[in-house]
Formats: sequence, C-alpha cells, structure tokens
Amino acid sequence: MSRSKIFWGAGFALAFALTFGARSASADLVYDLTTGNSPAGLSGFPGPFAEITVHLVDSTHATLTYQALSQGAYDYRFGHAQAIDFNLNPNHVANVSVTTDVATLDTTPTSGQVDGFGNFNFTIDNFDGASDVFTHVVVSLALSNGDTFSSVSDILSGNNLGNILAAGLFAFDAGTTNVASTGFADHAVLVSGVPEPSTMAIAGLGALGFVGYSLRRRVKK
Repeated sequence: MSRSKIFWGAGFALAFALTFGARSASADLVYDLTTGNSPAGLSGFPGPFAEITVHLVDSTHATLTYQALSQGAYDYRFGHAQAIDFNLNPNHVANVSVTTDVATLDTTPTSGQVDGFGNFNFTIDNFDGASDVFTHVVVSLALSNGDTFSSVSDILSGNNLGNILAAGLFAFDAGTTNVASTGFADHAVLVSGVPEPSTMAIAGLGALGFVGYSLRRRVKK
C-alpha cells in the first residue's frame, strides 16, 4: 500500500472518530463530593461523601444523579435542609423547571448560602428528620422558551466561590441508625468526563494535517 493511501486512511479514521466518537464521549460528567464543612459538621469525616453524575439527555433536558456513599465506619445519607444543591449556568436559570424523584424533597427549590461553600442558585430542602434520609435521587432539568444546553459542560457553572455541587448529609455509624454527625459536603472533583475542547481541537488539527499532507504528495506526483 502506498504511503499516500496510508495517510489518507489514518486521516479519515481519526476524523471519523472525532466526529462521531466525541458525541458519545460527551454524555456524562461524574463528580465526587470530597470535603466536609468545618469547623463542625462533616469536617474530619472520611470522603468522598457522594457521587454526582451530570447527564445531557438532549438539548433541552438534563439530569443530575446524586448517590450517597459509605466510607469505613460511616454511611452517608442525604437529608435535612439544603439536602441537594447545585449552581446552574446563570444563562438558563430563568427558563428551567426542576423536579426530583424523591417524595420527601421540597417541590419548590430556592437559592442560598450553603455552609462554607458559597451561594447556590438552586437548593432543595428535605424533611429534617434522620428517618427521612435517602441515598439516591435524580434531579431532572427541563428548559423552555427556546433555551438550549449546548453541551454537558453548559449545564452547571461555578458559584461565587467556584463551586458547582454540594449536598446536605447525615453521617451514620455504619450499619446502624445512630447519627454520628450532620453537615454539608462540596469541593466536587471531576472523576470522569469528556476531553477538554482544546484537546479535541488539537486532535482535529492533526487529522486535517494528515489529509493535507496526503493531498500535497498527490499534487507533486
């Protein structure tokens, strides 16, 4: 096989992968909540406390799936005031409706300061008792008025302290109903997600380079 054909094939394969593979790769962003609030609350308890998956369903719908975790001697569960907190991209706040699949969560989100982690434009309260805690919730976001999400990275943005996600949690002694502490967790760390746009752009330029080099050799012949 000629070198020209090899370059053509490599360029086409890379361009195809970038064009069609990027769409599936951009499905989810997964974050861990790693830091408990201080000086009291969950400070000193082992994290991560929860995992949150940000999923773009389509251009007008997205979901935030919160999953509480267990670490060593403690089981973490969502509950009390400001149980679920996120900072939506301000461009979408006026056009979004928010629903959840947990009956004990308030149906009317508010905004406010979450202890030590800044102001969030959406906070959702739960019933206050330890008997009303939960481990899993899906928050559904729906846009209207012609507004759209351009990508999964367009759903959330940092608040006044740069934070995007938080949660109110109970820490139970593992395997019991004994409450060791209550508090909040934040400092969302991205543990799984899509390549940065700059990375995709560089790879795309590489594909174009393959094709351009091949064309140049063909012209010389």
